[in-house]
Amino acid sequence: MSRPILICIVLVVLTAGAFGHDVSIRGRFTCGGAAVKNALVRLLDQDYLVDDILADGWTDENGEFELSGDGVDGWNGNPDVFIKLEYNYLNKMVVKDRTLRVRYETSEITNNFSGKSDIGTINVNNEHCRVYQLFREAILDYTLRSENDNLPYDYLTVHTDALLSLVSGTRKPWSNIDTIRVPGGYPLNATTARHELAHTLRHAMDGGRLHWWADISSYSYVQPHHCNMRSNPGFAFNEGWAIYWSGNCKCSEGSDMNVEGHVAARLCELARCKSDSQMWDILESNPGTIHSYAEFEEKLFSKYQPAC
Repeated sequence: MSRPILICIVLVVLTAGAFGHDVSIRGRFTCGGAAVKNALVRLLDQDYLVDDILADGWTDENGEFELSGDGVDGWNGNPDVFIKLEYNYLNKMVVKDRTLRVRYETSEITNNFSGKSDIGTINVNNEHCRVYQLFREAILDYTLRSENDNLPYDYLTVHTDALLSLVSGTRKPWSNIDTIRVPGGYPLNATTARHELAHTLRHAMDGGRLHWWADISSYSYVQPHHCNMRSNPGFAFNEGWAIYWSGNCKCSEGSDMNVEGHVAARLCELARCKSDSQMWDILESNPGTIHSYAEFEEKLFSKYQPAC
């Protein structure tokens, strides 16, 4: 065999392996029958060490996706493909496990595949997908009512099956400035999701992580509580704000602004008089200076006349 012919054969083999085989996969993800919307999906080729990403995208409003790419195993073998859905909402919120890995679901692996395939609907029903659904809705609720498309941090992290609780002996969610921890088995609902999201938003607008730790000490944030509990102006405002935002406006009524339920009821009245967007604007415009109902009301009426 002449040398030019041998070189041509080698080039053909290398070229075939380099370009790979076309793959196109479509399907749908649901959580308890409801569409998993705006979640990250990846088309992957299973390998021994690290799976190759052939394509990625986002599920649509019906939970559907269609991804196309090309892959190769060995010199010219068809890839072993599967779909991975990550609980990542448009890079605004991610659901993670205790080791900080993003929670995910996968389809079955199709070995030695090329061409097009419709894998149909993959329905999952676990606490991770439910947490994703509820906090996605909570974020949408915030952006709509606050008229603000941006969160005051890079993205929200929600840990499911979390072990650590700031309040000893409790199995309830708790939040800091950009992270929410939900204990395993906790019956999360839309009200609690809005409540915990409101905590992260207020803490982030108030200041950085060091400021948050200082507030924990100053206002005794770490303690069990309920609507009618009398504490201090800082604690009552912090919890009252989250109660107001969650929509629980009638958990307690009165005029003592050291009681979180009373603060919540009054904040609900202010929001009806003004607007939710103006309420958030006051927090965002006054970092580090609002730690009581009185301070909030003074700033609100100073900017948005008349008083209610």
